[in-house]
Amino acid sequence: MDRAAMPRAFSDHGNWFSAALSSAAEQFPETASAAPTLLYVYNNAIHGFSARLSSSQLSHIEKLRGFLSAYPDMPVQVDTTHSFEFLRLNPSFDPHDGEGDIVGVVDSGVWPERGSFKDDGMPEVPSWWRGTCEEGVDFNSSACNKKLIGARYFNKGLLAAGANPAAVASSDRDTEGHGTHTLSTAAGNYVDSASSFGYARGTAAWNDGTTATDLIAAIDGAISDGMDVISLSLSVGPVPLHRDPVAISAFAAMEKGIFVAAPAAVNSGPSPATLHNGAPWLFTVGAGDLDREFAGTVELGDGRSIIGTSPYVGQRPWTNHLSFGRKIVVCQTPSFASTGIAISFTAAAEVSGGIFISPTSYNLFFQRLEHPGALVSPADGAAIMEYIEKSPSPTAGARFGQTILGISGAPSVPFYTSRGPPRSCASVLKPDLTPSSTVGGVGSRVVYSPFNIATGTSISCPHAAGIAALLKVTHPQWSPAAIRSAMMTTADSLDNTGEPIRDMGEGEAAAPLSMGSGHVNPDRALNPGLVYDAGAGDYINLLCAMNLTREQITVITRSSRDDCSTPSLDLNYPSFIVYFSPNETLTNVADGSWSYFSRSTPMEGINLHVEPHTLVFKEKNEKQTSPSGWRSTLRLSRGSGLTPSVST
Repeated sequence: MDRAAMPRAFSDHGNWFSAALSSAAEQFPETASAAPTLLYVYNNAIHGFSARLSSSQLSHIEKLRGFLSAYPDMPVQVDTTHSFEFLRLNPSFDPHDGEGDIVGVVDSGVWPERGSFKDDGMPEVPSWWRGTCEEGVDFNSSACNKKLIGARYFNKGLLAAGANPAAVASSDRDTEGHGTHTLSTAAGNYVDSASSFGYARGTAAWNDGTTATDLIAAIDGAISDGMDVISLSLSVGPVPLHRDPVAISAFAAMEKGIFVAAPAAVNSGPSPATLHNGAPWLFTVGAGDLDREFAGTVELGDGRSIIGTSPYVGQRPWTNHLSFGRKIVVCQTPSFASTGIAISFTAAAEVSGGIFISPTSYNLFFQRLEHPGALVSPADGAAIMEYIEKSPSPTAGARFGQTILGISGAPSVPFYTSRGPPRSCASVLKPDLTPSSTVGGVGSRVVYSPFNIATGTSISCPHAAGIAALLKVTHPQWSPAAIRSAMMTTADSLDNTGEPIRDMGEGEAAAPLSMGSGHVNPDRALNPGLVYDAGAGDYINLLCAMNLTREQITVITRSSRDDCSTPSLDLNYPSFIVYFSPNETLTNVADGSWSYFSRSTPMEGINLHVEPHTLVFKEKNEKQTSPSGWRSTLRLSRGSGLTPSVST
């Protein structure tokens, strides 16, 4: 609703909205079950409300003065121990760095009894905190303390959508673990000797589902509660900015000086344009990998040992003869999907174990190994197959529960991370950055652990939020855009071997559309020297240049008085992206066959690569068309003094 159009008879927009619903009910008195029901009145995130309405009642409200837009509720997708060492956080940081900032996590809830939320040595709750510790099923207000200072749950939209009330928790209690994991990563206390069945041992430092209706309410509450940083490991599908509850709510948070981090979403890489949270005022986080591997070491009968990967949590090694009795299955799989199928069939066959020769070890992240097994690379798999073929009685064994640190070639961009450009705002290069997430996966159905190993952009996101909290405390005057810029312009583009960060989905050096500006370097971000700052006015100029209607812009900015006199796609952003028109056609007008080579004028600090580099024409008047435009990639070196990443 357009707040400027609220009739003077109403001093409160909540009363205005209630009157609108009452008017709809009078005009279209449906059955009792279809009576209009007001779910939430939003005070900060958007200027509007959510309600259950019949189509006739909605049509009536759409004709009222001040109406801007309405859209159906939609589902929202729920998109560590060694990571803070790999991120090279300065040893001078102590367990209480970041004190004074309030970090809010919108997720599946929290398990407050975990050691990550102990408040030993914590100062008093900040004076500007306006939140509460809401009572609920199996959750008392006494669960909060000086570390976990508040908790609220929002489920009215989920219930209105028809969810079984018995299956929807009316509580802040986390019943699936995702929220506890992300919250402890972003702002958890130190927990010594944390591990998941022996994997990833170290110091942990840091499906009911939900709907857009509840998500907006959660961000609305976070703004009013006084958050400094919000970690939002959720997303909706690829929708326009003016229909995206994450984008709309985050704009309001940005105006309040709140830094909002969100994942690139849904782990649907390596296909391009799969990134969801593409609003330019969001900090959009991709996934990166650590220098850590959870090993399942395969020991061949000829004495050779091959290090594979395995999340198997069983404690005993297996050794069996491959030619008789209970067997070990060696399975070569051509794709990610087929690896999962092979694992499930092997488990059903009740063999002693399985060795899966997989095209990428990253299959590990999404597989559940409920029986002994290990994944090995095609190169190591060839050695295993050679041994089997040459040995009359091949044998093998394996050892599990190993954590290997210092793996070369890290960080890298995993195949699953969603890629830019975002469909909602293609003029801004996304993602922004790739913090490392924890990696692996524990899949046993019968054993439990207080700590989990997980991966994905939703786990990278709270890493970024935690770093943002450190920067906010150190530089309280910095805007969300300044914090984003500091993290992006100081990011690393090289891995721990000094080589360009690789994209494991493409098998080559990672491009900005997969890794953004690179891998976050928290220490360097503390003193970036220069920042690309931006505020609400800059984003409004961008929206004005995106061919949005006045009503659509008002939905996002909550003001119909925004000035669109200076529209511009040239946002002051730490990276930029340029498009050439598709279906470009070149015609050879010279006699005979010719080859044309791209050539660029060298500029200090800038490297330009054009693809294709060579065009070959066999005859006069021959045409060649690029269906997606000729592609060029620019990289700016550190020495140039400019470090934005570019893809054109």
